[in-house]
Amino acid sequence: MFPCRWLVGCWHMYIDINTFLDEHYAKEELDKVFVPPKPKVVSLVEMIEQAKKRAD
Repeated sequence: MFPCRWLVGCWHMYIDINTFLDEHYAKEELDKVFVPPKPKVVSLVEMIEQAKKRAD
């Protein structure tokens, strides 16, 4: 189970979150969690395509 991608922002004031993540997760795992979000236009196009497929 991976942590929420907003984990750092929520916990940085309470613990050294970066050290915690480094000690408990491999770099490959963290790379899967902290993927930059898709641009909104790309997300909208994908949603439109999915809706068209459901309508057929």
